[in-house]
Amino acid sequence: MPVAGFAFTKLIVSDLQGLERFYSEGLGCRVVTRIAVDHAEWPLDETILTLGTTPGTTLNLVCY
Repeated sequence: MPVAGFAFTKLIVSDLQGLERFYSEGLGCRVVTRIAVDHAEWPLDETILTLGTTPGTTLNLVCY
């Protein structure tokens, strides 16, 4: 099911890899970058996806 568009969206998730796969394979989003912060008190993994070349279509998946 292709997505027509969305605005900047940030989701806090517990299964980062599973949702990255869902949005990429299921909805056609493309991974722009992955960020990993290895901090003892505030570990963070984030995947930033986009939908084609439409400006502002950024989906951030964040796992704390």
